[in-house]
Amino acid sequence: MDRKTLAAIVVTLVVAARDNAFAQDTAAVRKALDRLSPGDRISVLDTDGGRDVGTFTGLTDTKLLIDGVPSKVNPARITRLTVHDSPRNGAKIGALVGGAAGVVGALFLGSLCANEGGDCTAGVAVLVATGIGIGAGVGWLGDSLMQRELYRADGTGREYSPELRVRVAATKRSGVQPDFGVSWSRTGVSGLGFEVNADRTRGAVDGAGRGFSIDGRAVYAFGRARVRPYLAGGLGYGEHHENFTYDVEPSVFLPNGASYSGQHRIEGFAPLFGGGLRLQPARHLVIRPEVTWSVEPTGRSRTRTPFPHAGVSIGAAW
Repeated sequence: MDRKTLAAIVVTLVVAARDNAFAQDTAAVRKALDRLSPGDRISVLDTDGGRDVGTFTGLTDTKLLIDGVPSKVNPARITRLTVHDSPRNGAKIGALVGGAAGVVGALFLGSLCANEGGDCTAGVAVLVATGIGIGAGVGWLGDSLMQRELYRADGTGREYSPELRVRVAATKRSGVQPDFGVSWSRTGVSGLGFEVNADRTRGAVDGAGRGFSIDGRAVYAFGRARVRPYLAGGLGYGEHHENFTYDVEPSVFLPNGASYSGQHRIEGFAPLFGGGLRLQPARHLVIRPEVTWSVEPTGRSRTRTPFPHAGVSIGAAW
């Protein structure tokens, strides 16, 4: 038997085995396709690894019709089928919620200005507009990342991979303090994802630096290899304790003056940004070293200062 004949036999066996494997899922694929409605935005992965995204327009016995996709998809070759939410609805709802929050804040600000005899018209307008903008952006991002998986063949990865990790980091605040926390995220094959983090800082022996934080971030990972650099940015809320000392000048009541020290709590919202590497040495194992900066209020003057955080998280991906 020559090499060409042997190669032809091997190719035939591989193709036959692959077709039989997907033929076993025909009923499940058809059931998933029956759940589609014209106008749904879908994502389809085929047996060759090709990915088509578009608006579902119809279905024949042999073709899945997607608006904007020249090559019609064969249902027998589908390995993953997902439906995406429209970001417009989320943006509208987010704008309404954010606008309402902005109005509440504007009313509070207006009452303060009225008591002080000032005019905060510009500040009120900016506050409402900011609420609408942030709400619309969060709503759009949330719906853009939401999807319903109607069908996935055995061995096919998810379009959005959820992860649950534990985090260990060091924060340069009142000295270098250790952080411990948890992180949950979803990262798509396109690289776009989001995550939620919660961290606790034990602080120094005297309590300086002690606190906690919780934040939400948008994440974008580059490439599709096992080692993927990524960038992240978002908004968090936290509190921490700082030591303070102040001196009192000598006076009639205190001829020698005095020095007082204590500790106060600083809390508030803070933007954050950073990046790192997403390492996936095994199918369900994810390791992420990263560096981030959070621009937090600090001191009695409440000025904002960027604090660096460097650490690593490790956990499971599905």
